[in-house]
Amino acid sequence: MDIDTALDETMRKMELASLLAPATAIERNVFEADGSIERFLVKHDRDVQDLKTQFIDLQQRVERDFVDTKLAFETHPVETHHLEGLDNLIQVIAMRATELSEAIAKSRGVLKKQVKEFSKFSSKGATRMNKQNLRMLEVLKKEVALHTKYTLLYRALRADYSNKQNSVRISSTSALDDFFDNLG
Repeated sequence: MDIDTALDETMRKMELASLLAPATAIERNVFEADGSIERFLVKHDRDVQDLKTQFIDLQQRVERDFVDTKLAFETHPVETHHLEGLDNLIQVIAMRATELSEAIAKSRGVLKKQVKEFSKFSSKGATRMNKQNLRMLEVLKKEVALHTKYTLLYRALRADYSNKQNSVRISSTSALDDFFDNLG
């Protein structure tokens, strides 16, 4: 895979990668339940488990995409537009981490209010719902950490190739002499 394809594919996947789209998706209305507290809680247990499974899939995809992109950079000539594409990818990933962090912070209060409302109907159910919410928030925090990690890895890749582009390769003593002669 060439660099342009690797960057385009990774960018496309990263734009779709978040487990949380839109950000308000983790806010749920307990009064939309079909009347059964138990069915409501069982459904949300499944939702949290599905979120964990989706996170594992996301983690594997992001890792594969990074490996593919890094390999493309290692095996093809790197041009300025490739580094610009990498800069754009880094921005998308960093922005995804920021947006998700903000959504988690905003949703904490909403989720606490919902647990409080739910406790009016079932204290046991409210305790269970609170545990679900905490597990869900942990998965989402892991997603933030994943995006942050890959932002840093892509930045390191970018730094490696920025340095390589600006460096002069000298492979022989005659090339070294030519280099010094050209300095003036």
